[in-house]
Amino acid sequence: LAQRMLSIARDIARHRPLAALLQEVIPPALELLSSDKVLGSAYEVVVPQNPPLPYYVAILLDKKRLRRLGEPQTLPFSSSQMGRQLLAVTVELVGGDAGPLLLATAHLESTKDHATERKRQLLQSLRHLRQAVCKTPRAVSAALLGGDLNIRDEEVKAVHKDLGDEAHGFADLWSFCGAPEAERWTWDTTQNSNVGANFACKTRFDRILFISPGVSDAPGVAGLAAAKAKAKAKASPHATHATATSSGEGWRPRSIRLLGKEKVAGLGRFPSDHWGLLTEWTCGSSAPASAPEKAAKPALGFANLNSSGAVIDLDA
Repeated sequence: LAQRMLSIARDIARHRPLAALLQEVIPPALELLSSDKVLGSAYEVVVPQNPPLPYYVAILLDKKRLRRLGEPQTLPFSSSQMGRQLLAVTVELVGGDAGPLLLATAHLESTKDHATERKRQLLQSLRHLRQAVCKTPRAVSAALLGGDLNIRDEEVKAVHKDLGDEAHGFADLWSFCGAPEAERWTWDTTQNSNVGANFACKTRFDRILFISPGVSDAPGVAGLAAAKAKAKAKASPHATHATATSSGEGWRPRSIRLLGKEKVAGLGRFPSDHWGLLTEWTCGSSAPASAPEKAAKPALGFANLNSSGAVIDLDA
């Protein structure tokens, strides 16, 4: 446990994202991460109210660069059979000109048999994001949901249909960033040996979905249900940056990459059976850069990490 969690902590310390969204966290792991000698001196740890056991979700917030606005929100999924919930917190950049951002994470109901409940949970989560962005006066300028969503493309399409007009403006970050094939599969038994599977399975369980007015709803940006079709049409092993042509201001994803693909030294296993996601964003009035070295402003990072490699993973 300690070796794997320290490997995840090293990834976070190396990339220094503004926030890290964690799933399947257990108390000993969180205690280790929040130690001042590990990440506690740099990150505030946000957990659900009355977190369920054996594991739950958590959000790490950069203490110097982010300011938390109000108390975190915990939205239990009332019909969950696995104690799942949505954890959300509103933040703003210290000294930045971007508006407030709602960060949310969830570990949606696991296994194929629980598709109905999982779709219900995703629907509830996306509606929570939309309500935050559409409040008058607007409470936040953008909102994102990142986590081990356990979701399949056909389930996303069904949720998109159920949302109706409420689906407008939502985008899948991986698709928005050009659907890079090399960064597609977050649970891959052909590359990750932690599960010890004797079968080949590649899925995109871990996703980041977002709504950012002027960015995610711009002409030419694919919506949630179009993610699979866009991936087939535009996937490229070298595509890592946003291809949308919109010039709206606001929170804008710029790139996405997989994390945790190196085995822990001396252990012979990966930090988790899921790959993590690291994303770069620009915000405010700066135009998005086509490459990091040409950025008008430094890129802002968010990480999504599943620590299930340190515990028994029900998703397996």
